[in-house]
Amino acid sequence: MKINLAEADGLANSFLIFDLGLTKAEESLERAKPLIVDKLNISRKDSALVIFDQVEQTRTGLKQMRIMEKDGSESLMCGNGLRAVGKYLFEAFGREEEELITLAGPRKVKMLDSKNFEADLGKFEYEGHYFLPEDNLFVHMANVGEPHAVIFCTRAEVEGVLSKYGLPLAKDGLLAGQKIGRRNLNVVELPDDFFRNPTVAEGLRNRTFERGVNAETMACGTGSACVAGVFNKLRSQNRQPALDIITRAGNLRVNMEREKISIVGAADLKSVQLIDVTV
Repeated sequence: MKINLAEADGLANSFLIFDLGLTKAEESLERAKPLIVDKLNISRKDSALVIFDQVEQTRTGLKQMRIMEKDGSESLMCGNGLRAVGKYLFEAFGREEEELITLAGPRKVKMLDSKNFEADLGKFEYEGHYFLPEDNLFVHMANVGEPHAVIFCTRAEVEGVLSKYGLPLAKDGLLAGQKIGRRNLNVVELPDDFFRNPTVAEGLRNRTFERGVNAETMACGTGSACVAGVFNKLRSQNRQPALDIITRAGNLRVNMEREKISIVGAADLKSVQLIDVTV
């Protein structure tokens, strides 16, 4: 059968979007998975986003979205990917707002203007912390449908922390030798005078090492959301309803209303083509 294969960016996170149309999800995904992973690795994109109208659930009227990684694993959610899919659905079908079913549950995406989309990431959950005595650092565990670890440190410490803890945590689920399960790692640079003047008017600089990709990426939507959520969680006073997270690719605005969290940023559709697949 012929399907749409699109290339899209969500703040420089690059994606392949496979639109399978109306299909039996599990059977089709299993058959198409080798092709998807192969094209993903050849393309050098960050992740593959597979969307479809599941035969068994057509009565809901909701599309499904699955996130496949280069190592063949699946992620539960992808915030920048959700915005990229929103851009594709608008350009291809004129849909300005869509709710999709992900492995993390239903998630909404809506167009704010022709370039910017808002992705609803659901409920922010703080899951506790670990202390790393060797480096005198705390690691905060958080989740917005995708599990993350967040470390706040100085500018001088960022590179060392990222290289020391990123790959073991993302690939093998190890934190300082302790098995805690695979997570994305976010290393956040605090301003030099933060403890004398604890404000972040210009935002927080974040770098993310992602599981599945098993490398640092240019930006991460769920990671940015977890950074903002943890930052507010640790501030008993002066919590901010919105916070800019500065990634290597640009800024993401994180909106926080009670325990709900969403991200706003640019998305760009690069191309769409028809390809033959066996599903």
